[in-house]
Order: sequence, then structure tokens, then C-alpha cells
Amino acid sequence: MYFSDESVVVECANTYIGKLEMDKSGYFITSKEDKANHGFGLKRIEECAITNGGDFVVEYTEEIFTVRVFFDKERADWKEKA
Repeated sequence: MYFSDESVVVECANTYIGKLEMDKSGYFITSKEDKANHGFGLKRIEECAITNGGDFVVEYTEEIFTVRVFFDKERADWKEKA
């Protein structure tokens, strides 16, 4: 987590091997074998970001997968907790 001039940014990056696949809705499909119990994390993070007025961004290269959530630093509830 870090602060920019206008935002609080929560960032998580990880390496991966293989091909990233997406479903028809544009969500990534888990590469884990137990698909019934995996593949919910990014959807939940996106839902939490949007519910709390944030933005959700996913970027990836051939080896690194990065998720960033941006929250407006000027929001009153952030100021109260800072």
C-alpha cells in the first residue's frame, strides 16, 4: 500500500507460469484444479473496491500479474482513519 498525490493505492503483484484465460464476462479463470473452490478472489476485490468508491485495475506481462486498487485520498472516511 502506498499514497500518491490523490490516491491511496493497494497493490499486489505475483509471478505466474502459463497462459492467462478469461471467461466471456472478462474475468480471469483460475488455473487451480479445484475450480469449484477457487477463482473468487479478484471478483471479491473488485466488488470491495467499487462498493467503497475505488477503482480496480489488473495489468499483466508475460510473467507478472499485478492488481491495483485506488481510493480517493480526499474521502472523509480515509481522513478520519489516517
